[in-house]
Amino acid sequence: ALARQPAEPTQRDGRRMLLSHIDGDGFSNFSGVAAGQRSAEIVRDRILKKYPLPVTVSVIEAEIRGLIRTQRADDATALETIAREIFALPHVELASHTFSHPFYWIEGDRTASFYDEQILDLKSPYVKLDLEREIAGSVRCINETLAPPGRPVRVFLWSGNCRPPPEGIAITRRLGLENVNGGDTIISPRNRTLTMVAPRGVTWGDEFQVFAPNQNENVYTNNWRGPLFGTFSQVIDTFGLTEKPRRLKPVNIYYHFYSADYPASLRALETIHDWAMSQPLHAVTLSHYARMVRDARTTAVFAAGPERWHVVNRGDSRTLRLPAALARRIDLARSPGVTGWAEEGDQAFVHTDGSPLVTLALGAQPVAVAPRLESSSGEITFRTRTAARWTLAVKDLRPIELVVAGLPPAAAVRATINGDTSA
Repeated sequence: ALARQPAEPTQRDGRRMLLSHIDGDGFSNFSGVAAGQRSAEIVRDRILKKYPLPVTVSVIEAEIRGLIRTQRADDATALETIAREIFALPHVELASHTFSHPFYWIEGDRTASFYDEQILDLKSPYVKLDLEREIAGSVRCINETLAPPGRPVRVFLWSGNCRPPPEGIAITRRLGLENVNGGDTIISPRNRTLTMVAPRGVTWGDEFQVFAPNQNENVYTNNWRGPLFGTFSQVIDTFGLTEKPRRLKPVNIYYHFYSADYPASLRALETIHDWAMSQPLHAVTLSHYARMVRDARTTAVFAAGPERWHVVNRGDSRTLRLPAALARRIDLARSPGVTGWAEEGDQAFVHTDGSPLVTLALGAQPVAVAPRLESSSGEITFRTRTAARWTLAVKDLRPIELVVAGLPPAAAVRATINGDTSA
């Protein structure tokens, strides 16, 4: 349990990662922010269209189709239209939040007594929880009726107590989906203890569930007993405590559509997003993070000689954590696959180019001059990389900042960006 794992799924290309996802609950609610508008419309206009960040958005099939007992017959048409508009946004990754939103997934689960019902109150009888219907059925519905062409569902977000049986996780794996949610990372100034930081995931039989890096507004607002602004905005404190004195988690903005039910809770969302936009973070999708977590678990390190190692994985987990003193001795010429590193205190985050086999070789002393990538705010792909010339592609939804370190004093650098050359 205490073994050290060098693979680090909290950082990408020298920057702490940022990811965001929305559980589908409250999509159909009428908001108190603007008369006549649903909370999903408020989130669409005030959050999703305003902040250029990757975000994984889910819906509950029964809610979108108007199958809940309290819904009107004509609700489905309006809700499906809103869902299609949200899913059409270029920075939105599609996800399912089940068919009927089970509050517990395993019959007799010890947490089942916390809930008054197992599923939402549907118009038509649905007596026994059907894993295929909840997972494969809801994903198929979204893909066939709501998803833009060529952009299918990528993630399945667990609902309720987020404790699925291994058979459920196996279904997501069969469908080629990442499965996420669960965990209780709620460390705060009032709960300043590592027992309030969840692991990256948990095994269920032979399957693996990826936990959300951080908890949602339900926990911070005391289950909506309030206050609705000052409590969820304290997630920024959690982001700070999982960064220092040591990096434990990426930044994860995780909420439900019903955060747009009230002006105060919407203002908390805006405050959190404003903070995130002001930080030097590397934004990724939730599916990207989940792949990194799974890849980090199986990353293997093999000794290849004196102070030389082979690092083997699928190439999704592209960061290694080392003591800064060791990172300064990395011989990039003898380390194929290593693109550079960024130092933070006494630690260094070493980034790779995504090769499934990376070699890490140390020199006898710090290398005096060796160009290296220190950080990139966007996803970077190297095409060629020598001591004198780099050719690369980098992309992001925001203006990109790329930092190169290790150049000799007064070095002359010529950069050609999209055909425009400057010295």
